[in-house]
Amino acid sequence: MNAATPAEQPIATLAAPGPTAADTAAVDAAAGDATAGDAAAGDAAAGDATAVEAATAVEAAGVGGAAGGVDVTAASASLSRARTIAKLAVENQATDVLILDLRKRTALFDFFVVATGKSGRQLRAIADEIDDLLQKQLGEKRLHIDGYQDSRWIVLDYGDLVIHLFDREMRDFYRIEDLWSDAPRVPLS
Repeated sequence: MNAATPAEQPIATLAAPGPTAADTAAVDAAAGDATAGDAAAGDAAAGDATAVEAATAVEAAGVGGAAGGVDVTAASASLSRARTIAKLAVENQATDVLILDLRKRTALFDFFVVATGKSGRQLRAIADEIDDLLQKQLGEKRLHIDGYQDSRWIVLDYGDLVIHLFDREMRDFYRIEDLWSDAPRVPLS
């Protein structure tokens, strides 16, 4: 495994000693590539796989690198971080937590994590926990934060991952998940 700076390391190590034929077939099928490996993957319907399924298959297979023009390591790392952030929000008593996959909707970011808190204090605490994990523990660089002082809608921008923390009134008013209603929702686990 190549030595990487803390900012480049995904939450879970995804690189395996080398992909096997089954790993390659799973990645090809999940990425939507019709290859001879698809038959070895158990008649996988390559055309039916979404980007989320591709990243999930890669994450499960433990395969790094690129397949079918998709940087599966980056996609898998983004998905893994989004799920970790969503779980952290749930652990901090956030409600209505969801992950939106925006990779096919915009080139600006990969995922939104959206959560609701009961008070400004709770939203700041969740934002602080997320920052602690991503910046201090994983060495990620936050590009921007907005709304922290008012704590009604806090936005944490980590480039490929944007976290929206709302109080109930703001969440109901802006309905961000409705604005991106065509984006697939990703299971939290």
